[in-house]
Amino acid sequence: MYTLGIIIGLFSKINYNTNIDPKKLFIMDVFVHNIFNLSLILIFGLITFGIVSSLMLLINGIYFGVTIHFIFLKYSFSLLFKGTFFHLFFELTAIFMTTAISFSFWDFFKKKEKDKKVVLSEIIIVFLISILLLFISAIIECKISSVLVRS
Repeated sequence: MYTLGIIIGLFSKINYNTNIDPKKLFIMDVFVHNIFNLSLILIFGLITFGIVSSLMLLINGIYFGVTIHFIFLKYSFSLLFKGTFFHLFFELTAIFMTTAISFSFWDFFKKKEKDKKVVLSEIIIVFLISILLLFISAIIECKISSVLVRS
């Protein structure tokens, strides 16, 4: 789904008059923003057993594809690389893990009572790991990526 979103985004029309104005990013602002998005993916994904989280993943992919296309055409691959590469692995891993949780939630309802505790603890552990990955991503985005883009 994410790849499909990126492909759609790459072929979208873009307003090339927009400028990138790198500003100082604050770790907690980026982290809270990403946690909010992750929470939406988790909550709506759990309610719909993964359907809405898949759609949100598609929308995220489209947004990222449009961003890639815009930066690549207006600026350079170097700026794109510096601005996304270093924190992208951590952020995408957290998003994919949270989306996977929403699909595995169906197992929670199918299990016997004693097995539900195991599934629930696995869900909590994976979500906590996702939060940790997002925090690492926020640090990298603010302390490395944004500095590289400004230079």
